[in-house]
Amino acid sequence: ALQDVLSGRVTMMRDNLSNVVQHVRAGRLRAIALTSRARSPRAADIPTSTDAGLPELEAGIRYGFAVPAGTPKDVVSKLNAEFAKALRDAAISARLESLGLTIVADKPEEFRRVIAHESARMQRAVKASGAKANRGLHAC
Repeated sequence: ALQDVLSGRVTMMRDNLSNVVQHVRAGRLRAIALTSRARSPRAADIPTSTDAGLPELEAGIRYGFAVPAGTPKDVVSKLNAEFAKALRDAAISARLESLGLTIVADKPEEFRRVIAHESARMQRAVKASGAKANRGLHAC
């Protein structure tokens, strides 16, 4: 999709800021709005969907780490501490932030709450849309 927008075959798309920010900075793309609650420190000049009067348009991508259910709490705590430590490393955080990502090194319980909240929100949106799964289609 990004290549189609850059070439002019498609007039617009929605993508992660981290995927398009370099094209916006280079003037190859024009950002209309971020679908986040707050402006990005890496792109403070781009308004949010709330700024544009569409607060219900909030949608974001969250990257996280997961382990199988039943993993001992002490193992989860240790992994969480190590990932949070790595994310606080100056070189790693600078690289991720340069891509437009916002680093949040939450506790596992908070990430679990975010996933549950977003899953419920998206289920309501799909139900309201009337969309139905087409089980006859298969990806190749």
